[in-house]
Amino acid sequence: MRKEVVIAIILGSFLGIFLAFILSQRAVKSRTRSQQATTVETSTSNSTTPNTTQATLQNEIASGELGLSTPAVNTPIHTAAKLTGSNANDSAYLLIFADGGEHIYRTEAPTFSASMTLSPGILPIELVNVSQSGAISRKTQTVLVTTLPSDVSTGSKSSYGVITDITEGALQMRTNGGAVEQITTTGSTIYKNVVKDVKDIKSTDLAIGDFVGTVGTTSGRGVITAQEILVDTPETSTPSAVVKGVVAAVTTKLLTLNAQNEEVVIPLAGKALRRLGADNLLVRIVNSAFKVDSVVLATDKYIYLLP
Repeated sequence: MRKEVVIAIILGSFLGIFLAFILSQRAVKSRTRSQQATTVETSTSNSTTPNTTQATLQNEIASGELGLSTPAVNTPIHTAAKLTGSNANDSAYLLIFADGGEHIYRTEAPTFSASMTLSPGILPIELVNVSQSGAISRKTQTVLVTTLPSDVSTGSKSSYGVITDITEGALQMRTNGGAVEQITTTGSTIYKNVVKDVKDIKSTDLAIGDFVGTVGTTSGRGVITAQEILVDTPETSTPSAVVKGVVAAVTTKLLTLNAQNEEVVIPLAGKALRRLGADNLLVRIVNSAFKVDSVVLATDKYIYLLP
């Protein structure tokens, strides 16, 4: 009898130890799953939290970029043009090359506004920023200059490209960006050729392969109803030569500049010489106005004596 009791006690002890072991393992697994769930949740939360430092930095860079804000993208501009935009953060001088002319402004402002007369057609506008140290940054944007009065073209869209198909009352155009646009024409659509002079033409003068600019209204389906179609030639825009430096030597024919730790020799022949005043006023000058240590800015056509 005593033997049976002892055996029962021993078996009961082993069973208790075994059950305790099973329960402890389940508790460990439960804690592990809980920790894993917490880790995953934290990781997901971190991945969706915006990086405010990076976003702020990107905004600061964008606010100091060189570019046009008027006209906006795909918006026509008129011959009496007013360009507005943002300037580079370290700007000392801004040059605008447009329609064969150039305009220079002394400015450290973050924005600019410039008025000029432009010819109808599809024109590249080149903006060149010159920093205090003489570093050059540039940006070119293409605009469409319309012959339409402002009360007609307000709210209109502009685009340009090559005609790929012509049907009665419609044409198809592939833009420089590769998009295909469907354009319808009406009896009031104006057609002009602006390759050399502005000339009135007819719809039948259009041909597949013509480079054209269109101004019109857009339907909900994306079809453009043309108010004006301009036949032009693609502009092959090359960066304008711009250099800022200090005169190291001067002769009747040459200027030698120290520019960005390099020696640059500039012929005076064929260049228009101007002094840039404090109010951005330009005054004609002669060769003798340039002295050693004078600060100048030279382009393809001009040499500016800077204040």
